[in-house]
Amino acid sequence: MRVIVIGAGAVGAASALALAEAGAEVVVVDRVGVAGETSSRCEGNILVSDKGPGAEAELAIVANRAWRSLAERLDDERGPGRPATEFEAKGGIVVAFPGGEGALADFAGTQRGIGIRAVELDAPELRSSSRTCRTRSAAASTTPTTRRCSRASRRRRCSRGRCASGRSCASPR
Repeated sequence: MRVIVIGAGAVGAASALALAEAGAEVVVVDRVGVAGETSSRCEGNILVSDKGPGAEAELAIVANRAWRSLAERLDDERGPGRPATEFEAKGGIVVAFPGGEGALADFAGTQRGIGIRAVELDAPELRSSSRTCRTRSAAASTTPTTRRCSRASRRRRCSRGRCASGRSCASPR
């Protein structure tokens, strides 16, 4: 089988590797070069903290597992003087305003039901676990590897007090 992969970013390069290992003859075409565009500028997050059951969560879980495995493999195969793979497992925090604790607890329960490690935090636990999440939030659900909630991540996940899941969340201020 002969395959042309368009794009030498993270997804294109990983796809080309998998195809080649499966026996395909692969040509990768990119207008700039390996990881020269979006892959060199994006955060590369595979976020599961805001996903309820469904295809998007399933894809995020599988993708997270695949990238961890690939990063370990690439680091094991890395030659002397070559840089390490930039893979950092991070957690996420989804927060609720007062009155939204029940909905957030239900959401965390659905996440646990599909294999996402969701830990509920009350307001004091949230404030002690994250320096930047000291809002008037009443509760939180965290998918811990590290417990972080940066101002930038709150801005990305929250829009006018609503998270991607539709649940209430901290103001992005």
